[in-house]
Amino acid sequence: MDCCNPAATEPVSLALLFTTGLLMSLGHCIGMCGPIVTAFAVAQSDPSSPRWRLAVPLAVYQAGRVASYALIGVVMGLIGAATSLAGGPRTLMGTLSVVAGVAMLLAGASLLAWLPLQGWLEAAPVGRAVARTMGTLLRARRTGSRFLLGVANGFLPCGPVAAAAISAAATGTVGRGALAMAAYGAGTVPALIVLGLGAGLLDARLRLRLFRAGAVVVLVIGAQLVLRGLHAYGVIPVMRVGPLVLW
Repeated sequence: MDCCNPAATEPVSLALLFTTGLLMSLGHCIGMCGPIVTAFAVAQSDPSSPRWRLAVPLAVYQAGRVASYALIGVVMGLIGAATSLAGGPRTLMGTLSVVAGVAMLLAGASLLAWLPLQGWLEAAPVGRAVARTMGTLLRARRTGSRFLLGVANGFLPCGPVAAAAISAAATGTVGRGALAMAAYGAGTVPALIVLGLGAGLLDARLRLRLFRAGAVVVLVIGAQLVLRGLHAYGVIPVMRVGPLVLW
């Protein structure tokens, strides 16, 4: 099996991306998106209704956010596919894998506060524009508006999302790119819905540990992509653990 053929194996495990999203949601996402989710829950709440009725609006909102991640995955997968078609697929996908891996290593370093990547992203004009759009949608009670609020949330500049998007490009196909980003987004959903329902927050120290664990997972994914790229060039042999191809 050719590990550099996107149809044969995925450069990034969907389960690993889901786990990254889950860990990030318990640290980074609660810190960054928590105020938005809380404000949405307050705006949508009805004192005469039980708290659990907020689950539907929150689910619609989160579905919009995951949909925006999948759309980002489509674009990044298209970029990866175009790169592959530009020449020999094995060497070009190897190059893309190495570039994506190095970028994810940089993103992981940023998440661990070794680089100011998040600050650069937040300063971008698109981030300010998305924030303004979200403000107008926050109190909307139509299903479509709630979904659009989630979509806008998904396009807020975010270091972990950028790292996941890089891995989506490395898949080399539109479908797998979308799946990679959707897997990451799905991992972030449970904690944010629980937060919106007001079920309580994790201890700050525990959230910090989980966030750092997520950053380490990003570094692991980056290293895996680099190794797979080197294998594509014949620099290192393939590594398998049973049926699982590591690189």
